Amino acid sequence: MPKPVVLTEDEFRAAARAETVPAEAQMRKAFASEIKVPSDDGRVVTFAISTEAVDRMGDTISVSGWSLDNFRKNPVILWAHDSGALPVAKCRKIWTESGKLMAEADFTPTPVAWPEFNETVFQFLRHGLLNATSVGFAPLKYSFSEEDGRTFGIDFLEQELLEFSVCPVPANPECLQQAKSLGINIDPMIGWCRGALQGEGLAVVPQDRFDAISALPEEFRAAAKKVPDRVKGARGLWLRCANLAEKAIKGEGAVEAPEGDDPIQPEVIPTEPKGTPLLDMRRRRLSLLK
Repeated sequence: MPKPVVLTEDEFRAAARAETVPAEAQMRKAFASEIKVPSDDGRVVTFAISTEAVDRMGDTISVSGWSLDNFRKNPVILWAHDSGALPVAKCRKIWTESGKLMAEADFTPTPVAWPEFNETVFQFLRHGLLNATSVGFAPLKYSFSEEDGRTFGIDFLEQELLEFSVCPVPANPECLQQAKSLGINIDPMIGWCRGALQGEGLAVVPQDRFDAISALPEEFRAAAKKVPDRVKGARGLWLRCANLAEKAIKGEGAVEAPEGDDPIQPEVIPTEPKGTPLLDMRRRRLSLLK
């Protein structure tokens, strides 16, 4: 069985123009969703997960063109299309009405759920801190739009729903702090963010530590300015540290030492040798032999 190929919107558009869309191609489309959370203790959330409105890419998805049979056989709801993790909810019902694809998601924890993360996502939805979903689908029939102002916009006429996800697009940019103030456990969300970054070779660094690291080049240069003129080599070492730190922070390669300085061998200021009576006598004897 061919391995599915998930294409970005731009990749699919380019392939469609060239008529080279793979048969196993899949796409994802995110929407700012209409979300209805029960006011009581219920845990069933209603989503409008897709509409026929023109999106930011100039595309439309026909609501009457959705094929839902295969999704209904495994109606799980993911977090951010993370198929490697457990689902966060189960879709109890999915249907179309009034130009929208609607879904009811049950966030009641189950033995196959992701309990802590499930609860965090539910509370974020309940308090209006998340408002986005994304549909993963296989395009079956589509055409380029001929409408004015929608150059290269694609009308998806028939498509099979593979899964849909709640997405980490917050309703307000300070949602983590707001969630914390509401008593919501944000540790699972932070853990997911950390794992997602590590998967891309990135890392989470506390802001104060990041600021301290970023300040190192200027601190090294300030230290170099305080070095007396007679210790020129030591100044070069500080400057070299500044340049190396700056290059490392920017992700660039190694740098050369400052011109005219010897950063490896700092200049040694000669001092008068300390003497003892025995050393002084030996020095006098050596001087007589010269």
